[in-house]
Amino acid sequence: MDGVIDSVMDGAIDSVIDGVIDNVIDGVIDSVMDGVIDSLMDSVIDSVMDALKEHLVVAFSKAIDVLITTTTTTTTAPPAAPPPPLQPPPPTTTTTTSILIS
Repeated sequence: MDGVIDSVMDGAIDSVIDGVIDNVIDGVIDSVMDGVIDSLMDSVIDSVMDALKEHLVVAFSKAIDVLITTTTTTTTAPPAAPPPPLQPPPPTTTTTTSILIS
């Protein structure tokens, strides 16, 4: 009977130890993997967002440059009116006075 009790107790102890070890290992692996995956995803998302921001900044600055260039070329003032034609000078009159002495 002692052999049966010892065998059952050994089996129970082994089963409990195996279960605890499996649960601890699974918990550690899950925790580590969750941390690694979260860290990688955060890193990937941050990298992608930074790249998108840079591309958007470049695209918007180019679009603004195009708008400024287009605006300045299309809003030029109309050509100045031609100068009025030259007027002929006013007629000049000359008066001559003659004195006759006899």
